[in-house]
Amino acid sequence: MKGKIIYRWKQRGLLLKDNETYDDIYNYVMSINNCQLCNDEFSHVNKKLRCMDHDHETGFFRMVLCNSCNSQYGKNHNKRKLHDNNKSGHRHISIEGEKFVFAIQRNKKTHKKRFNTLEEALEYKNNYLFATK
Repeated sequence: MKGKIIYRWKQRGLLLKDNETYDDIYNYVMSINNCQLCNDEFSHVNKKLRCMDHDHETGFFRMVLCNSCNSQYGKNHNKRKLHDNNKSGHRHISIEGEKFVFAIQRNKKTHKKRFNTLEEALEYKNNYLFATK
């Protein structure tokens, strides 16, 4: 279960800050019992499910939210800042036509690669950023 959850987070663009691990974030997220915005308790009964919220621009973990707050956070709090052509919601990934494009500038050179799906682009992005640390 833990491995599947972490895998999904990586696919959705979660990146690590220095000295963070996916296990640390997982353990923290699972230790929180109430939404950090509305303070409602997480429960299947009230359909308040625990979500790991991350910044789509940086990819970094922010807080633990219920599914309701997580889906509205960027809209209601103006925290989501997307580049003009970055409709994917993920930093360094834009949409050109029907393709998802990963583009990053490193050492005055632009690295660019096209993908058919967002999942492929996110996986490549995570591997690329991990390899260039």
